[in-house]
Amino acid sequence: MNQRFSLVLCLLGVSWLAGCQHTATPAGEAMGNAGMETPEAPVRAFETDTLYSLLTGEVALHRKEYRIALGTYLIQAEKTRDPAVAERATEIAAAINAHAATAQAASLWTELEPDNGRAHFLAAMAMQQQGLLPQALKHMLASYELEGLSRFAAIAAKAEEPAFRNELASTLRSLLKDDPDNIDLLQADALVNYSNGEFKRALSSCRKVLDEMPDDLPTVALESRILLALGRSDEALTRFIGLMETQPDNLRLHVEYARALSRVSPVDAQREFTELTRKHPQNPELLLAAALLARENADTITANDMFRRLLVLGHYRNEAHFYLGVAAADDGHTETAIDHFKAVTPGNAFLESRRLMIALLLDEDRLMEVLHQLRTDQQALPDAPQYQPLRLELSLLEAEALLQHNRPQESAQVLDTVAERFGSNARVLYTRSLAYEKLGRFEESERDLRRLLANDPDNPSVLNALGYSLANRNVQLDEALHLLQRANALQPDDPAIIDSLGWVHFRRGDTGKALKYLQTAYDTLPDAEIGAHLGEVLWVSGQQQQARTIWDSLYQQAPDHPVLRETVERLTGLPLEALADDVR
Repeated sequence: MNQRFSLVLCLLGVSWLAGCQHTATPAGEAMGNAGMETPEAPVRAFETDTLYSLLTGEVALHRKEYRIALGTYLIQAEKTRDPAVAERATEIAAAINAHAATAQAASLWTELEPDNGRAHFLAAMAMQQQGLLPQALKHMLASYELEGLSRFAAIAAKAEEPAFRNELASTLRSLLKDDPDNIDLLQADALVNYSNGEFKRALSSCRKVLDEMPDDLPTVALESRILLALGRSDEALTRFIGLMETQPDNLRLHVEYARALSRVSPVDAQREFTELTRKHPQNPELLLAAALLARENADTITANDMFRRLLVLGHYRNEAHFYLGVAAADDGHTETAIDHFKAVTPGNAFLESRRLMIALLLDEDRLMEVLHQLRTDQQALPDAPQYQPLRLELSLLEAEALLQHNRPQESAQVLDTVAERFGSNARVLYTRSLAYEKLGRFEESERDLRRLLANDPDNPSVLNALGYSLANRNVQLDEALHLLQRANALQPDDPAIIDSLGWVHFRRGDTGKALKYLQTAYDTLPDAEIGAHLGEVLWVSGQQQQARTIWDSLYQQAPDHPVLRETVERLTGLPLEALADDVR
């Protein structure tokens, strides 16, 4: 028989909350400030194993081994389904900003104590941190109704999806009818209405907050953004100027003023940020803001100097390397640019740095370096779920690079592997259809394109790809024309679609319409493939000298273009080089 004990969880004399709050980050403190109290020590009979696990958790708390303590309490909360243990797990998780764990523990706590407003509040805050906004709103409403605890403004600040924003706006209007002076509700109302473009209502709510809290900086900053959106730029800066007179040493105030100023006068804002960096030379946020403004103002020397200072400080390294790489590429310093792009690690600007790096390397026919870098990046990624989307993106970049370098077989192999591992998303299907097309695997290419259209019937790029494929193979021309007309209606100025329309008319025997569309496409975009098509229609129409002139011009730009070369050699019986020499 198992021995049973009566457990008082504080028997070790550990004030766990105080200990955790000591090490909490500001977000954790914000989570804990709304009525956080040390939970009463639960008294309950526990199995021996459970008792010792909980005691182990207490010892870990005493030693400030918070992650170990949290893991112990999470396990025991699920095992015992004791509300006090769930509460304890929730509070530990909240204090160390373990948002997923907070949501897990708080959800259990609300299940066990559905009338506990604090449990709902912590669940709401954790879920909004994770972007689970509908769930966060549900718990926040419960917290507000049960105990008056709320941070609706935190949810409103993250609300990006229009349907959810509308739901939140409606909820807030309803709550404000009964509680019109609630600061949190007013702040949330201002935020959500600003995001929805309801600037006058947003301004009204903002000013009600400022009537009570005239120095509240986030609300002052929001008021300035609203006024700028309304075209009232002088008013947008006036309150900042007044506050700075009374708080000349408030750095955050000066930063918010400079940010507001950047929307009115980027040059003056850069000057303001530069002055702040002079006073606070080790502040990386100020350096980054000043560098970005200098870049926006085309002051590349100042921008690059500040980005290099960030590298020395060891902050915002990805952003610094990325923009230094862009600047080097703009100046024609390809190797320097590539080195900077390679130095960007997973995080901000990572994928864009890889795209730019690939473009530079492929321009110099350095495909093997591209493949080596992408595979090195893959190997360096941890094998954790959150990195799988990045693995997918790197694989797609590899497949696209192979395809661009006319290696469709390898590209298709990469994409087949990607589809097996990650599923066939739109980009996988579209890129693979292009690879299959180049390989002459037309049925498989068409299958992928039709799958895309089934999910997105009004996608002009897919309509164009399928329509052109059918026209190019001279099959199902009526359907091809219908697809391309739909694509053209959706995107009437796209030269690639106009070229495809011209090509399908040519396949249908209407050279007059074909020439009209192809000439329009070529005038808009003198691309080698469009020029090859226009030249072919001119050639078969008896206008062979005009065709030769177009082909010669394109030969100078793209001597190795496969469609141009195939077209010229098929129609003239001469190598492209010989035709070009003959024209000159």
